[in-house]
Amino acid sequence: NLEKGCTVGIDPWCVSIETAQKWEGSLVKAGVKLIQLSTNLVDQIWKSRPVPDFHPVSIQPLKFAGRSVEEKVNDLRMKLAQEKACGIVVAALDE
Repeated sequence: NLEKGCTVGIDPWCVSIETAQKWEGSLVKAGVKLIQLSTNLVDQIWKSRPVPDFHPVSIQPLKFAGRSVEEKVNDLRMKLAQEKACGIVVAALDE
């Protein structure tokens, strides 16, 4: 619903390259330009934004976890190598 000649700005830290390319392909067909912003506009206007909660990682006792941290990390590293992945996102269960 954008008019021809409009510009859409995205935060390149919040949008994957693949998604940005897909959007750009669609927008170009509609005569709309996609640009990457150097700053996050939400951060600029949301002055009263609450500080995010910070909860450090806690290591569970072996009797609950079943396996040691070292074993789990080694398994994760092997799986990442098998999948040719360069990283993993870890988030709280409630996010």
